[in-house]
Amino acid sequence: DIDSENWRTRTKTKNGLLYIRPPKTGSTTFAGIHLRIARNVAVRQSLPENKEKNNPNFPTMCKVRFEHGTAITTVPNRDQAASFLWTVIRNPTKRAISQFFHFHVSRGKVEPSDANFQDTIIKNPLKFKSVYLRLLRHRQPAVPPHIEERSINPNAYTVGAIIEDFDFIAITERMEESLVVLQYLLNLPLDDILFLSAKVSGGFDDGRFQYKCFHIIPSFVTPGMRDFFQHNTTWH
Repeated sequence: DIDSENWRTRTKTKNGLLYIRPPKTGSTTFAGIHLRIARNVAVRQSLPENKEKNNPNFPTMCKVRFEHGTAITTVPNRDQAASFLWTVIRNPTKRAISQFFHFHVSRGKVEPSDANFQDTIIKNPLKFKSVYLRLLRHRQPAVPPHIEERSINPNAYTVGAIIEDFDFIAITERMEESLVVLQYLLNLPLDDILFLSAKVSGGFDDGRFQYKCFHIIPSFVTPGMRDFFQHNTTWH
């Protein structure tokens, strides 16, 4: 049906409500809010008082995408006037800790020792370091011709391009405040952004991996890992 096809498809799109979801940023909770907004906006558009000024066959759900993939492959040529592109970011160290404990300790049964944690980060740089630069880059930013490339931080223009390309960037640590801002940007009623956390440390995940519900082992940081995150050049 129209409702399911609008959110189940993974085809590229130039318009609609678009959400790039970096892993372990509360992205599952945000995805639920994302879908509710798409559904509720479509329902309001289809109300009798709106049908005269809108398409009477308006679908029961707005076009949406919510991907763990990269922005550059998911929405490479989006129409900025006919879409809303947003994402969420989290403190990189907190995100890395959550990723290690969720995927490697809880699911992979890896012993959460300092050696295993550091080895996992070193062997999986794409999953732990510069995650936001890799996932959220929507285009290759151009360096102004009057600036020598060797004189600038190579990531500086990528960060600038991400800020320019996204309509909104939420912050995990300020989830409630971020959702209030999103509410105002999209002119939404309060009930569109109410939420419960999809996954809670100490609880169970959603059962999609191997069709099993894995216990989410609470994360912790030892003094050794705290020193690693603060001083080790491998992480920085």
